[in-house]
This record gives sequence, structure tokens and C-alpha cells, in this order.
Amino acid sequence: MGKILVSDATAEEGRKILEDGGLNEVVYQPDITPEQLLADIGQYDALVIRSRTQVPGDVLRAGKRLKIVGRAGVGVDNVDIPVATECGIIVATPPRATR
Repeated sequence: MGKILVSDATAEEGRKILEDGGLNEVVYQPDITPEQLLADIGQYDALVIRSRTQVPGDVLRAGKRLKIVGRAGVGVDNVDIPVATECGIIVATPPRATR
């Protein structure tokens, strides 16, 4: 079981898929502030973002349980990739994302 933070507006259908029949706990906070994200990220195994959420190095380093940052959309310019790599955190985008 994993704890997943969805920090941007997403479709309810997508969040239900993440719940995986109750195996994951999905927390939906589409208006989370950068300060709240930094304070709370340590309790999550995964983070799902779109373009609003910025994921700088300090957030990644604070995510002690974080295994993956999933970008629902195109591009990962809002994620500090070098720090994610340093921390062993996978950064993923959908295989068929288009602009």
C-alpha cells in the first residue's frame, strides 16, 4: 500500500485508478501551497503533479519515502531532475502525452 499525493487538479477517474481498489491512499490537495508541500511530502510514497506544482530539490530531499513523481502531462521542467536522480526518485510522464 502506498500513500499518494495529487497536488494539482486532476480528473476523479484518474484518482480512482490510483486508489487501485483500496490498495493506495490517495490524498487530493489541488491547492496545496509550496510551503505545505515541503512540510508534508515526507509522508508520501508518490507525488502526482501537473504544471502548477513546482518540485524543487528541497521538496525532493524532504520526501524521505518518495519513490516516484508522476507528471500528468507533457514535460518535467517543473521537477529538479538532477536532485531526483541523486535521491533515487523516478520522474515519469505518460507514454502518449501530447501537447
